[in-house]
Amino acid sequence: MSATSKKILVVNRKSPYGGLRSREAIDTLLVASAYGLQVSALYLDDGVFQLIQSQQADQINSKNIARMISAFEMYDLKEVYVDASSMGKRGIQQQDFVIPVEILTTEQIKTLLHQQDQILSF
Repeated sequence: MSATSKKILVVNRKSPYGGLRSREAIDTLLVASAYGLQVSALYLDDGVFQLIQSQQADQINSKNIARMISAFEMYDLKEVYVDASSMGKRGIQQQDFVIPVEILTTEQIKTLLHQQDQILSF
């Protein structure tokens, strides 16, 4: 199996501004996509907050994570998944997101995880 045919899933569980993990995950996604790897993203738990469009990162002197995520389209990164349960627990609606996403149930997430060759968790 060649490197370009392997499926890589980047799992994002952390809030956007609690540390560097969210930025590292985004960098990983963009670099992998730029190299033509088959990469996708899954947002769970507080990671769903990374996708919210109305972030005010400038108030904490940080780069806006949502703006970085909006670059996914330029990198042809279209497989972005979000856990429905995580959204519900946090009162988040699909229209709150900065990019189009596919919302998955727990069972669908299990299937997605089993389809991957490599899973990177941030």
